[in-house]
Amino acid sequence: MLTRSDGLWVADGIDRVPLDAQVNLYEKGKSGVVLTGDKKKLLALLGIKSSIEDKVVVGGHWHSADNIGIRASSALVSPRNAKTLALGLSREDPFRVWLPRIEEHEDGDEYYRSGKEPYKPWIVWPSTEMRLDGTDPFGAHSAMRRPHFAKTVNAVGMLKTTDPFKRRWIDSEGRVAAISEAWGRTRMHDGDPLSGERLVCSADFLKTVLAKHRADLLLLVVLRRYDKGLGSRSSQYWHTTAVIPVKKSLDFEFSPGFINELHVAKY
Repeated sequence: MLTRSDGLWVADGIDRVPLDAQVNLYEKGKSGVVLTGDKKKLLALLGIKSSIEDKVVVGGHWHSADNIGIRASSALVSPRNAKTLALGLSREDPFRVWLPRIEEHEDGDEYYRSGKEPYKPWIVWPSTEMRLDGTDPFGAHSAMRRPHFAKTVNAVGMLKTTDPFKRRWIDSEGRVAAISEAWGRTRMHDGDPLSGERLVCSADFLKTVLAKHRADLLLLVVLRRYDKGLGSRSSQYWHTTAVIPVKKSLDFEFSPGFINELHVAKY
């Protein structure tokens, strides 16, 4: 059996790698090559320049051209608590810091597995069991893991998708409110990661959602460098983190977290 019931192969849902995802995140430091902590580079990963113009990445997981793991997540929060929550989030252990999200069964039912008050999840991350075409070298699991907004969020703009892989979401007036991207190839053996997925929200729809929910948005960016280790040397992780609170006006601040922080296991 194929993964999908409509006869399409997972490979049919693979996009080209976004040009702005092909960046390098290493830079020269005092003791050698380190993870970047540059504000402009971190904001650029979300599509943000000096302001939020036409779109912003609100969720995703992918790798840079130099093989740094990038995780972007977001959640709605009360405007009066946004600054305090952003500061607290930026100080959390970068190896474990997270924001809540909604998961989805294959039948389309949404469920919220783990709570983290007072953050309100608004993005759905599907979970699908791969079947026959799961080993197709021209496909990737990312095509079935495209993030999208929760049903309550879609209802704000009456969003719908006409694409079988849920790439583009349009509002009641036919305007593109969000694009869910997925790219990569299936790895047959151990090696560099080759897939990624991102949810890109239009600035207009984000503004509408924040106004409707009377909320601000917290964006969390986590960079992870992984060294597999060799022989008696154990694996190591380095992280850079940042939190970006976004107001209903789409004005934002930048709360730096850790920069090139080496994770030290407690046990």
